[in-house]
Amino acid sequence: MYRLADECSNNQAEQLAIVKALEKLRNFRHLQGLQQSAVVYTDSKITLDAIANPRNHQHLVQQIREEVRRLEKDSWVKAHNDNLGKEIADQPAKKAASRRDGETAYSRIPKSGVIKVI
Repeated sequence: MYRLADECSNNQAEQLAIVKALEKLRNFRHLQGLQQSAVVYTDSKITLDAIANPRNHQHLVQQIREEVRRLEKDSWVKAHNDNLGKEIADQPAKKAASRRDGETAYSRIPKSGVIKVI
């Protein structure tokens, strides 16, 4: 559960969740000999499209790409197409988004947020 600045977008929340999930996967590299595959689920088509677009250089999109490269380099991440666990993953994300206390984990405001304020 990570809180973003109020001006951050839902897309950034989805992207930060992916970054944090990929970072957590690095902690499991010591489990050699066991099944070394993982799936990170998202229902954000915008995020998936952004990751696939080589011209998109948004900060979190770049972080996702870098984390995937690190994990692939270690032959760790193997993806397959399932949708299990989506609701379970959404519950803590929604709880974090509704909190007003605690530390903000991300605060880079998207251009659309700045334009909205202006």
